[in-house]
Amino acid sequence: MYFEKIRNEVDWKDVLRVLGIKIKKRREGYSFRTGDYIVLCPFHKKRRASLHFFNNSGEYHCYGCGAHGDVFDFVCEYAFARDKIRTYRWFRKNFSIPLPWELKNRSKKS
Repeated sequence: MYFEKIRNEVDWKDVLRVLGIKIKKRREGYSFRTGDYIVLCPFHKKRRASLHFFNNSGEYHCYGCGAHGDVFDFVCEYAFARDKIRTYRWFRKNFSIPLPWELKNRSKKS
């Protein structure tokens, strides 16, 4: 439920803007594999933008190093060295997404 909420309510463009990552908008004419936004991959050293973000699935994929995951995975790895608690709090602060345990408490009260 928590990850669905992030996928449905958060756009990659907004996440990347908050993280300070400069994006390139996808140009028409690219193959079907390309994402909505393309950046230089922070997970490996290359000069060509190979990290693609897909709004429809909320996922990212790097065609250079193979890094892959969803928006939560990306923020967790990129900004917080895999610290999930800090990542939950980041989404709460920047996108008003309640913490997972807050969502569970809300559903119990209903």
